[in-house]
Amino acid sequence: MNALQKIFPILRNGRVVHFFLTGVSGVLLNIFITLSLTKFVFGIERYLIGYLVGTTVNICYNFFLHSVLTFKTRERHTRRFIIFILFNILSTVVQISIVRAITTYFGHTYYLLIIAGTILVLSVLSFLFFKHALFKDGDMT
Repeated sequence: MNALQKIFPILRNGRVVHFFLTGVSGVLLNIFITLSLTKFVFGIERYLIGYLVGTTVNICYNFFLHSVLTFKTRERHTRRFIIFILFNILSTVVQISIVRAITTYFGHTYYLLIIAGTILVLSVLSFLFFKHALFKDGDMT
């Protein structure tokens, strides 16, 4: 019960809802771009190129929405963006490693599901970092 009492205020203030709505819409954008580029430009053998492009667009999209809607920051956007990019590069390297390993094991047929599942799992860590470090109380100190 104590854990629920700590989590409820976070859910109530709306940041979790905004964070996950931004994340879900970003994942959908990423998957749409990845699927489109894989199907029409690069081919399934080079799905990873489409994934990298989709991820880049997703990172910029997420930063903008997190700054404006989720955490409502008002200053130091350049500094936050640089840290956000560095965090996401590290996160993307981890995601790519996981996606490549699992896709190699299960086959290319499931690459989109594997990408979406990996993003979902790692998003919890991202929220904690963003909430308590990068976008803390709408202002980095």
